[in-house]
This record gives sequence, C-alpha cells and structure tokens, in this order.
Amino acid sequence: MAAGGIAGHLLALTLCLGALTSTSHGFEILESDSNCSLPGVSCSVLNSNCMDSSWIHPRPWTPAAPSDLEVRLVIGEKESGDHVPVLQIKWTVAPD
Repeated sequence: MAAGGIAGHLLALTLCLGALTSTSHGFEILESDSNCSLPGVSCSVLNSNCMDSSWIHPRPWTPAAPSDLEVRLVIGEKESGDHVPVLQIKWTVAPD
C-alpha cells in the first residue's frame, strides 16, 4: 500500500474515532494481553497514558516504513462494561 493510501486510511480512522469518542473524556489505553513474542527477539510492552520525553527529541536516523500494516477499528469493552472504540494496529518491522 502506498504511503498516501496509508495516511488516508489513518486519517479516516482518526476522524471516525474522534466522532465516536466526542462524548468521552479522550483517548486511553485499555488493559490487554499484548503479545509481541517472536522466536529470537526480545520484546516488551509498556502501556502508559503519558508521553515519553524521548519522543520530542529528533533522531539522527529514520527507520524504514513498516510492512504489512493492518489498521482496524473495533469495539472494545472496559472493565466497567462500557463499550469503547479501539484502534488496533499491527505491523511487521521492515529490515533496514
């Protein structure tokens, strides 16, 4: 999929999420059983609603774009039983 196509899909999903969450208190991270296991690769998942300070510093390198990007909008359920829109994003890291 071309970069413009991916950007268009992400924009549409973002607008959809914005419409669905207009009555809520903003975005949040739902607790889930994240699985990032791959034989021979060390991986961990850290969920946080805070921005990491390292994100605002420019990096001297640019990684390759992800391959096999899959973005889905689904309905999730919070521990309280409330239904919320969830943006699921899966991708494969492209070798640099």
